[in-house]
Amino acid sequence: MATLLGTVVTAGDVAGKQKAIDELKTTFKGKTIAVQGARIQIDFLQKYLGDVVITRTYQALLPI
Repeated sequence: MATLLGTVVTAGDVAGKQKAIDELKTTFKGKTIAVQGARIQIDFLQKYLGDVVITRTYQALLPI
């Protein structure tokens, strides 16, 4: 059986959300994160981690 790591944070838990974002910033500081053209993921990275990571975007390849 797999064990899940981490803590569930509800939308109304402002302090919990900030703590989770701060932990992500510490984990990914100085890293480059590649995102495959999905707007919601790019928006999240830019809004919450944009000051500590480099974001690279790629368009999905269409099948031939």
